[in-house]
Amino acid sequence: KIRNMERLPEEIVLYIFSFLPAPYVFRSVSLVCKDFRRLAYDRQIVTLGLEFIREISLGKKGSLHQEAVDKLLEVISVAPADIVTSLSLFNGKTTWESLSRFKKKCSNLLLLNLSGAKGHVPENVITFARLRELNVSGTSIDNHFLSQLSRTCKHLYCLNIARCLNVAHKGILQSSFNLAVMNMAYCLLGGESIIHAINKYDCTIVCTREMPVTSDSASTIAMLFPDVLEIGIPIICGFSFSGSSCPNVCCWCSGNDLTRNLLSLESCLNPFIQL
Repeated sequence: KIRNMERLPEEIVLYIFSFLPAPYVFRSVSLVCKDFRRLAYDRQIVTLGLEFIREISLGKKGSLHQEAVDKLLEVISVAPADIVTSLSLFNGKTTWESLSRFKKKCSNLLLLNLSGAKGHVPENVITFARLRELNVSGTSIDNHFLSQLSRTCKHLYCLNIARCLNVAHKGILQSSFNLAVMNMAYCLLGGESIIHAINKYDCTIVCTREMPVTSDSASTIAMLFPDVLEIGIPIICGFSFSGSSCPNVCCWCSGNDLTRNLLSLESCLNPFIQL
């Protein structure tokens, strides 16, 4: 009975809690009574639940109801500062508004997935200085967002802007990234953007699938990077010249989600190609 449980020393109760899954302790046990709530958020329990807190995903349906966000922030609030390293707000209807609420506890964020986020992108939404990978594919980001991102996130090495139709070549020119991987698939960009990404961003891989590249631009690319079609360096996924296609495909086009595996040892050693 709960009454008898409350008579146990706190150390014993904490020991019992330690055998339970951290999410269950946070979400269910903490609702039993005030004492259980206080003990549920004890540092020992929080420590055991760090793996749960470290990588946050709100699911493919983007269920960002206010109550869900509040509860998630409550869980994060008891964790040590900067513990969250991976945050996925995929396809959320209120993603941009919710993101600002995560800033304080997610300042150590390495991976951020905002793919499919709906609505207008507010000013100064990206303040995660340590960010390594960002996925904003299918969103309404524009040239100003890219320029701001390049000034704020100096450690970014993987950027996915696929299907971002508000990004123009001007935005590519105005930004000063130092990337390894960039996905520009289905964007309304041309060969000039590809050349700039390789020459100025130092990209090893650029996904250009379904980008409108003219024959003149293709000839220029083949001239500037003669190894593209022969040995595939740099990798320009989706690029074709004189009827020949680039022999390599990027991690996205090969059906793998780089975002999902960034923090794994394997992807850190070889984050570019996952065939």
